[in-house]
Amino acid sequence: MATSFNWKSKHSRVIKRSSSAASKAFSDEAQIDPSEVDDDVDWLHNVPVKRQRLHLEDSIAKANRLNMEGITLAEHERYWEAIQKWNESLQLVSDNSKTLEMKAQALTSLGELFPAVQAARHAVACNPTWWVSTQTLGRALLNMGEIRASIISFQKAIHLQPDCSELWEDDLNWARKLLKELLEKHQGMSRDDLGFYVRECMRVGIT
Repeated sequence: MATSFNWKSKHSRVIKRSSSAASKAFSDEAQIDPSEVDDDVDWLHNVPVKRQRLHLEDSIAKANRLNMEGITLAEHERYWEAIQKWNESLQLVSDNSKTLEMKAQALTSLGELFPAVQAARHAVACNPTWWVSTQTLGRALLNMGEIRASIISFQKAIHLQPDCSELWEDDLNWARKLLKELLEKHQGMSRDDLGFYVRECMRVGIT
């Protein structure tokens, strides 16, 4: 049985699913609670503090707008343009795991495998408890042919979100199936040689 090491043509669906959730999250984050405004503050003597806060709020609002624009572009498979918007957003808010995770998805869809892994790893580092970024890292690693590493990522994601059937069925079980087929096909090959073989297949498009 031939084995395909490319992800199962799910990137458009995945981005749309994640984009919908991210869109709501960015919209929620853009809201300002009126109760946070202190009417008793002497603004005349606190102008620098007020300006700093307004600048921060302006940066967050602009970052959210850029994220939303990127989501719209990604939903129309205009991935490079979406990435440009998200890069601009990251210049304003550099540790936003949601932005980094969507960037990783788009890079994976474009076949930019190593940059996708880098973006996904950055997303995980910014928010280690968010299972979605860990899942995306696993998928990016799988596309690079790093099957064992992808399985570890999927297992971590399941630990964070054990009731997600997609993680079990579409991710972990799929990666385990690929690994089993590889081992059966190349019995006697060392682990290092097997890893090199998989990466070379991915590089030249051989299954």
